[in-house]
Amino acid sequence: MKFNLIFVDKNFWHQRIDNFLFRTFKNVPKSLIYRFIRIGKIKINDRKIDPKYKVETKDIIKIPISFPYRKDIQYLPQKSKFYWIKKRVIYEDSEILVLDKPSGIPVHSGSKSTFGIIEILRQVFRDGNYLELIHRIDKETSGILLLARSITSLRTIQNQFRLKTVIKRYIFLAHGIWPDEVDRISCTLSKKKIKRRRIGESSKYDEKSETLFTVKERFSSFTLMVATPTTGRNHQIRLHAKYVNHPIVLDRRYGNRELDKLLKKSGLKRLFLHARSITINHPKNLVDLTFLSPIDKNLEQCLMWIRENDRK
Repeated sequence: MKFNLIFVDKNFWHQRIDNFLFRTFKNVPKSLIYRFIRIGKIKINDRKIDPKYKVETKDIIKIPISFPYRKDIQYLPQKSKFYWIKKRVIYEDSEILVLDKPSGIPVHSGSKSTFGIIEILRQVFRDGNYLELIHRIDKETSGILLLARSITSLRTIQNQFRLKTVIKRYIFLAHGIWPDEVDRISCTLSKKKIKRRRIGESSKYDEKSETLFTVKERFSSFTLMVATPTTGRNHQIRLHAKYVNHPIVLDRRYGNRELDKLLKKSGLKRLFLHARSITINHPKNLVDLTFLSPIDKNLEQCLMWIRENDRK
């Protein structure tokens, strides 16, 4: 029998599994639901359960594929489709997991995505051990992503972020010639209606932000940059680049579509922003560790094209 997998979000927390299934699949007879629970054709986290079991946030429910599809329920693809993610693990021990995140996948599920990196990892590494995001990077950004293997490690490293002892470096390609004197941007980021971010506006959502910038390589129409954020605001590097009129290449939200057309022949298909490295203090052995991630083939191909066609 083939199955679908449902990810339990906070909206369904602490409901009995039988009541959850009754409300979700009203066209399926209750007797059939009870029978499938009893014989193990409906499972939670790959275990047989009692009909009185109360679902927890992040539980994964396995149901027969014959059950009606619901758009408002978070379905997970079968884990066999995501074995590739194991090859993207850079480092793992009892306390942390370091992943080289590909572009195009969010770090967690949301209103526009039924699953993200954390759901995929929990699906593939179904060992029952603790696994939680320590920080986040944008969906279109690739590179280093840290996850905790214990609640102690989560709190310890998040505290390092608060104390600003974590060092993160990003590589990005900016439109135009980045001025040498712009080596630091410190300004207020505001959220208008939470979702629309602006720079310099005064509102109750004001957030201080700072990024350090270093020129890595200059071309005629572009500049390859290294960004070191000292704060961790949403879309911070992208907004700071826009702020000085040198938006990141192929940034569909804050960029310049007309300028992006200059790279049509380069084959670039994604935002040119990559989380290159991160340095942390290991939460258990207290050793400073630096993890590196190379840029992917698409970004490398783009740079090769620019070096051949856009030299100063």
